[in-house]
Amino acid sequence: MSHIESPWTRLASRTARALLTRKGATYEDAVIALRSIGVRDSPKSLELRVQRGSLKFSSFLQLLCALHADLPCEFQRVVEERDSWESACQRLVLDLLTQNAISLDELARRLDESGIHINTTQVQSLVSKGSFSLAFLLQVGYVLPIRALERYVDLSDIAKAASESVLTP
Repeated sequence: MSHIESPWTRLASRTARALLTRKGATYEDAVIALRSIGVRDSPKSLELRVQRGSLKFSSFLQLLCALHADLPCEFQRVVEERDSWESACQRLVLDLLTQNAISLDELARRLDESGIHINTTQVQSLVSKGSFSLAFLLQVGYVLPIRALERYVDLSDIAKAASESVLTP
């Protein structure tokens, strides 16, 4: 799959790099920490995904856990109750939608109205599999603020990525 740089992938990259910096971890350190929770990766692969902003949200959650970052209550609960990392990601989005009484259709509509062109079928597929990028979660955070993200990224930066993506053809 080819990589397409966008304001969202740049923000996802900065968010992941900031986590590594805050925890004082190199890519090698992160891979060693990931192994301690049963996740296999290579420093080069991790670095490439972080630099491109193509990191899956499940990988970001894994990094948070492996590096012993303080987790917001919402993240802590889904991580503790997970069957898999993808199920934790799925549960996080579904809980967010339930708390805000919003359907997947409405989420897709809001994303589309905000210039994030994704249809309901695509949103349903991403969420049902729990396999979506950190960039996608940041986009969701734009149309449906996720307070738990504030620990890792400023909401003003999310809004800036949204405005820049509208200006970018």
